[in-house]
Amino acid sequence: RADLSALTPHRELLERCLHHDDHARAARLTRRAVRDRFVLVHGLLRALLGGYLRQRPESIEISVEPGGKPVLAHAAGVHALGWNVSHSGGATLFAFAWTLRVGIDVEDLRREVPTVELSRRFFHPDETRAIQSVPVDRRAAVFFRHWTAKEAVLKGTGVGLAGSLSGCRVEWSPE
Repeated sequence: RADLSALTPHRELLERCLHHDDHARAARLTRRAVRDRFVLVHGLLRALLGGYLRQRPESIEISVEPGGKPVLAHAAGVHALGWNVSHSGGATLFAFAWTLRVGIDVEDLRREVPTVELSRRFFHPDETRAIQSVPVDRRAAVFFRHWTAKEAVLKGTGVGLAGSLSGCRVEWSPE
């Protein structure tokens, strides 16, 4: 877990970890705040990947699968490192695993979100009923717990949000 505000003083160091493709991508981002967040998140990701792989971070090649999941360009088999990243607000989460595909998600808990309407649109009907059964003051927390679990599964499988949130069902419990 990383707090982006704590990384800001290290921006120059993290920027040096970027691959030339990342520099080109960052240059296309017109809003400075978005560009800075990109540099911090991707620079730290590459620094962490470099540590796991014992390679220079800027030399690591990343490709994208058809579903949009980023993977190591030349990795295969038992030595492959799987990873995933998620950020929301100031929080960034990283997940790493050898020989496994992983997915992770983090979302800011926003209480004003229309939880029932969104769950009707994106969730399995059983999940919508479960969210409706929770007292109103807890609905946002339950909704986001479901959302992050579903998104993490879809990202881990490589489908991403292009997959069906309603087709990915999360078992519900009050705890």
